[in-house]
Amino acid sequence: MGVPDGTPSDPNPSLDATPVISLAGGPAGTVFVGYQGKPGCESAWLGDQWKLPAQWGDPAIYKSGDADRVTLTASGISVVHYDIFSGPNMVPNEKKGREKLCTIYRLVWDKQKNLIWFGGNHGFAAAQADAVSVPTCNGIRSCSQVNEHSHPAINGCKVDYDYATGSCPSDSKTWTTDYYYGVDIDPVSHDMWVGGSVRTTKFRIATLGGDFFSAQAETEAGPWDGSAPPAGIPRRWDLWSDQVGEWDATRSKLNLVMPSQRNDDLVSAIAALSDGTAWVSSFKNGLIRIDSSGNRLEDATDRVTSPKISSLALDVDGSLWAGMKWVLGISRINVPVTDATGAVTYTTVNYRGETFGMTLANAPVANVRMGIPGDGATRRMLVGFRATKDYTGAVAIYKGP
Repeated sequence: MGVPDGTPSDPNPSLDATPVISLAGGPAGTVFVGYQGKPGCESAWLGDQWKLPAQWGDPAIYKSGDADRVTLTASGISVVHYDIFSGPNMVPNEKKGREKLCTIYRLVWDKQKNLIWFGGNHGFAAAQADAVSVPTCNGIRSCSQVNEHSHPAINGCKVDYDYATGSCPSDSKTWTTDYYYGVDIDPVSHDMWVGGSVRTTKFRIATLGGDFFSAQAETEAGPWDGSAPPAGIPRRWDLWSDQVGEWDATRSKLNLVMPSQRNDDLVSAIAALSDGTAWVSSFKNGLIRIDSSGNRLEDATDRVTSPKISSLALDVDGSLWAGMKWVLGISRINVPVTDATGAVTYTTVNYRGETFGMTLANAPVANVRMGIPGDGATRRMLVGFRATKDYTGAVAIYKGP
């Protein structure tokens, strides 16, 4: 879109303008890389049937960000770019195409299904992990190898209004969705757990035969005209509840949730378990475990050092590593301890200044990942510490119990 001939969308690309913000390992010698889009990239695409192509926006902005697959070769590296968009006539209400996702916060590789998942601004998407470059495809599904996008979004209002006597001004109605940091694979079904700033879902792509768009239709199901409760409400979970839900059963109408009624979930990470449940963390609300219908089973917030959590990693022993957003290091819950009689109890271990040194312990944890599974001397945990105004950031490798 804007560059269907395959020419570069940005003649002067720069990692200073679109830095790397997410990574995921892939096949041997391969890494998936996610980028931050340029400011305003989500709304920079202006293509519609009422404008000339010259008025559709700047491709250096609306095509910024997205993701790459980088593979080591004998002579250097090979790069395949994932241009996350839909071309002309692919989306019913966006005939000239769609460009929304540009900043990729999380990447998850599903080896078994040969998919790479993108958690981004506005929504999430998936692509063939072994995709090949087709720079002239122009977002046509038969050749693009990218399925975009979906979200458990809700109707909202940008301003507060008197619900008893008024309504949301027409120019303030909004589709409320953003920041999909929570992405993980159900290890049994290969459906996807996905959580954003407003709602969370279990995206049933595998259950529905591997069809991304069937799972999308289920997740986003309406109707949206207020004639009946939207069928998709059970697929859009409000884990830390707003003051009101999507549907007002008393008045039989949609709630356009106001800013004063919202308590955003701000999901930061998801760690899926083999029993069909998942741990979900929040940048502000803590740590809970939910079932496959979004019901809360457990609240572990009081077992970690802060409710402001940035990342999760599941250990092979069943314990859970949780990195803190604002200093305070890492908490690890459900750590099994076996006593002399063979009895097993579970405890919490905190890793702070005594483990990482005070400089790192006082830096925000950007991500925590299992490097090498094991126990004690064989375990390796990778911890990314985010740069601050006083610190350039770092990646640490933890070895030990």
